[in-house]
Amino acid sequence: MATFDELIRKLIEGSPIERNFAVQELAKLGDPRAIEPLVETMLSDTDSGVRQTPAIWLGKMGNPQAVPGLAQAVLTSGDPVLRAHAADALGLIRHPDAIPVLIHASFDHHPSVRLAAVWSLAQFSDPKVISPLIDILGKDYKHMLIHPDAILKLPIEKRNQLGQLLQDQQREELQNELCK
Repeated sequence: MATFDELIRKLIEGSPIERNFAVQELAKLGDPRAIEPLVETMLSDTDSGVRQTPAIWLGKMGNPQAVPGLAQAVLTSGDPVLRAHAADALGLIRHPDAIPVLIHASFDHHPSVRLAAVWSLAQFSDPKVISPLIDILGKDYKHMLIHPDAILKLPIEKRNQLGQLLQDQQREELQNELCK
């Protein structure tokens, strides 16, 4: 097994295949020292496939130190695949600082980024994600599951609003099916 320093060297000097391997192995180590080089690779590697891989693995690592870098990728990358992977990773980490970034990303022009952002918001048990999710669900998304703990923490009027929205969507879906 390669050492941390050997993997960092491959991350910097290796071929795209070696850099992808180094990303995965560094993440599997779980060493917090890997966060910064993985974020740097995600934001600046010359190969788009290599840039996308750290976003996936940073999410799996679950370390909140990765949130600023992932947020930067969601907000500034020109690559929609990277933006979607970074949004997914933020949902896996579930740090409150990610919520405004994910709300912003839920209106991204690329559908895969919007879906990843909404899925990630739905992973939070924080009730402050519910109002934006209700707004988004009312516009674009039909089958999004919201974290049950978040629903239970809502004031009763927000729970009723969410319930009404879901009933309206189910009614509309049933009508569409019957009219086919």
